[in-house]
Amino acid sequence: MNEIRISGFGGQGVIRCGYIIGKTASLFDGKHATLTQSFGPEARGSACSAQIIVDGDPVRYPYLTTPDTVVAMSQEAYDKFGFDIRRNGTLMIDDDLVKPEAAPAGCRVYAIPATRIAEDLGNRIAANIVMLGFFTAVTDIISVQSARRALPSSIPPRFLELNEKAFEEGYRFGSELMGTEPVPPPAMRPLTRAYKPSKVTKAKAGRRATTLARVNRADGKLRESAAAKKAWKVAEKKGAVQKAAERKALDKKTAEAAKKAGGTKAAKGGAKKAAPKKTGAKTSAPRKAAPKKKSEPAAGKSAKSTGKKKSPGKK
Repeated sequence: MNEIRISGFGGQGVIRCGYIIGKTASLFDGKHATLTQSFGPEARGSACSAQIIVDGDPVRYPYLTTPDTVVAMSQEAYDKFGFDIRRNGTLMIDDDLVKPEAAPAGCRVYAIPATRIAEDLGNRIAANIVMLGFFTAVTDIISVQSARRALPSSIPPRFLELNEKAFEEGYRFGSELMGTEPVPPPAMRPLTRAYKPSKVTKAKAGRRATTLARVNRADGKLRESAAAKKAWKVAEKKGAVQKAAERKALDKKTAEAAKKAGGTKAAKGGAKKAAPKKTGAKTSAPRKAAPKKKSEPAAGKSAKSTGKKKSPGKK
């Protein structure tokens, strides 16, 4: 198993370099690879790193423990990750940006002026691909043929030619440093065009996904064993019985709720109808009795009062 850390600052293409390494190993070299990344909140200038694990067997734990290969493309990255490396590991640095004070004991250090080579090619942004070619030549983790095949689908088409030159320059520099014969690039590059998916609407894409899901489901049912089919039938019967019981319980609850609601409505309606009769009886009785009681004493009083007033007048 190979544990790799690519480090630098934001804007150098550190994450993309790690992505291409993992893609090359997993898609073109027939290995297993994982990629994790860490970076600061700033868009550019902050420290960032990409952690890659490459193994011939499936990777069960995707995080680094002690890397055996570290690439440092800035001084801050070297100060932070340069000493976190396994004994007899491989350390690769950008010669113009990193000044190693004291390399770890037993560690092999390889330097390349990646940024200067990229500037000579026309754009310093290709320094990460220069370092990728250098990494391919120094280590045997990925093959150069597979890395060349992975480049076209990993880089925007307008920068493909520049990055292919950057990769070849880094690979040539590393081969000369290691004293090996570089593998010449192919005369014809069949994978120079990036993959472009067909233009379909969202509705068509949704229908296509639904159709594929149905086809796969039907195919899976055909390939099921007899025991699995029996188990599915038993489960479907249990599910049907359970659904029927739930429906009955729900119907019972709704019926009870309807009965309670109907009883309360009837009680409220009866109370409202009886109330007017009681109030009418109370109001009608005093209306009939009041005039009789008031009229009799009023007439008597008037007669007495008139009699009293006339008697002193006659005298």
